[in-house]
Amino acid sequence: MRIHNLIEDLVLKWVDEIFSDEKKQEKCHYLINEESKLDVACFVLNRMEPRYSISERGLAHFKAEISPQLNADIETLIYEGLRRVSRNIRPLSNTLSSNIPKSGPFFNFPTIIGRIFFGNTFEPVRELSIALYQEDKLVEMMAPTWQNPYPLSEIDPGSFQFWPLTVKADSESREFPFEVRIRSSGFEDIHHHFVLRLKREKELLDTYQASDVFKIEDLYLFPEGEEEDS
Repeated sequence: MRIHNLIEDLVLKWVDEIFSDEKKQEKCHYLINEESKLDVACFVLNRMEPRYSISERGLAHFKAEISPQLNADIETLIYEGLRRVSRNIRPLSNTLSSNIPKSGPFFNFPTIIGRIFFGNTFEPVRELSIALYQEDKLVEMMAPTWQNPYPLSEIDPGSFQFWPLTVKADSESREFPFEVRIRSSGFEDIHHHFVLRLKREKELLDTYQASDVFKIEDLYLFPEGEEEDS
């Protein structure tokens, strides 16, 4: 028995089409290569509900159900992925923070991603900024183009991501405590704590890697006076 995600086929089809269209490449001026192609595909798939099937009949039903809106949503996410991936793999001397250690070993942080929803409706939150803290200080990002606090986007509502600045390793391994803080008028504050356990590395990880991701649990925003079940 082989289980297959039908959304993956559709996303890869769209990615191939956009990446092979020279006019679209010239129009958007994004970095186009195989690595960025895979990163963009992962970006889109991580933001879409999968659709699984084990039969050709399921594939036929899925193709019949593909709507113009689904295609439009995929195309929009692809261009958003292109913007983010291209933004973070341009020549590094011009884009990375000047506070990155000049020599190793290093503690390289993964990209931290998450989602936030309204607790009563389960709709993704749109107009809000989310902050990443460590020891009551805003965490510096690997590049100025990575924002902290992170403003939620209408293109990808409810989703946020951070890429913490690499630090010099002073031991074989270390635990790094973080806190996500969310404040919005009329809603309960969110203070979500988590820990990253890192091992020191000889090489500096100075390019965005879609596969190197730490996903925190989904967060829910509740009106004041209502507490999230834990």
